[in-house]
Amino acid sequence: MKIGSCIDNDRLTRVIWCHMKRVLTLVGISILITLGIALTYLHGKSILSAPVEQEQAKGASTQWKVYDDQKLGFSIKYLGGLTGNSITGLTIRLPAMQKEDKEGGFVHIFVDERPFVFLPGTFGGPYYFEEHASAPAQADRVLTEKVTLNGMPATKDYWIIYGGAGSWETVINCYTKYNKRTYIISLHRNFVSGVPGQEIDGKKITKEEIVSRALTLMRDFDNKYVKTFDEMLSTFTVRR
Repeated sequence: MKIGSCIDNDRLTRVIWCHMKRVLTLVGISILITLGIALTYLHGKSILSAPVEQEQAKGASTQWKVYDDQKLGFSIKYLGGLTGNSITGLTIRLPAMQKEDKEGGFVHIFVDERPFVFLPGTFGGPYYFEEHASAPAQADRVLTEKVTLNGMPATKDYWIIYGGAGSWETVINCYTKYNKRTYIISLHRNFVSGVPGQEIDGKKITKEEIVSRALTLMRDFDNKYVKTFDEMLSTFTVRR
């Protein structure tokens, strides 16, 4: 009886151990399958997330950001992207804001000892007022307004310059002085085109008419570019 009982116990133990191995094997396979599904899901999720991040990056130019220049002592909120940055200022490229626009425009910010207007198209660079006080080009500054930038007195000029061949350079130039520095902020955008003397609907258009139309557009505060520029000006601050 004792020997038979030992044999039966050994058989029982082997049977139990065999079943346990099968159970452990099935559990291990289940765990591997679960991990595989989880990894596949996460991998697929990361792949699907990539285009979303790219779309967010593409749309980043339509989000307002803050530019803070410690050395030049000013900060401003802006819309668009920085395309140039130097020791004397920076250039901001505005996004296209209308369906028919292929490009938006530019906002240039400079810090100098003297006021000027940046005319890269017709003058080739900065046009200092003191150096050209009696120049004929002063007539292209068709309007001057006194404004304020966060409580600081400032000047806003409207420049409309005919460059020839139907090309015009139209600039809204705003500047203020503080602590021996002149801060210059200007909007550059092609508001008009046309050749003076050209016939439109059987009538010759004059230079004065084109200038008048340009000034109207540049002072249209419902215009998205003008409105954005004024909003940027309202955020401009100088460290005091």
